[in-house]
Amino acid sequence: MDPLGSLKSEVLQPALVLIIPGLIAGAPYLFVLDHYLPWVAPFADDHPTLSTFLSLIASAVFGMLVYEFGTNIEAKWIDQQLRAKRENFDEEW
Repeated sequence: MDPLGSLKSEVLQPALVLIIPGLIAGAPYLFVLDHYLPWVAPFADDHPTLSTFLSLIASAVFGMLVYEFGTNIEAKWIDQQLRAKRENFDEEW
């Protein structure tokens, strides 16, 4: 049994690609949520496991949105510009 089997790139890389950008994109909303709903911070202090789980789920959702937005930018703008500059763009990809 490989104790580091869960850290292989097939599992760790996709998770980090979603969660880290999701944390960065979602952090400002946490401050807004705490400002308008003052019970959020005491709830997080009273229930640390649940708040960690919910924040990871929210980070994954925000990460999926950021990933999708970036993919659309790449497909609609960057690929169109590269297709105009290079004749064999589709063959390379």
